[in-house]
Amino acid sequence: ELGLRIAVGSTRMKIWSRLNSEGLLLLTFAAVPAAIICFNIGRMSADEGIAGWGATRFLITFGITYLLMAIMILIGVFFPAMQAIRIHPAEALHEE
Repeated sequence: ELGLRIAVGSTRMKIWSRLNSEGLLLLTFAAVPAAIICFNIGRMSADEGIAGWGATRFLITFGITYLLMAIMILIGVFFPAMQAIRIHPAEALHEE
């Protein structure tokens, strides 16, 4: 698919940004429901007096976790993206 995009005129930078944005978008789609669930679990445990919990602590830990996962996704996308970007358009069309 990426080779065909190169063959029809997409730049390598557009493909690079598309792969990165897809990974981060999937992270966001997974993080929103997870944040809601974690917020409710934290609030319930705070009501029972189990753990020290606060909205500020939740936001800080959620932000740090999101950032670390985004870095892992960008690193994980880097190597396949480099291989996909190096495909020559004629080779991609030949394989299709």
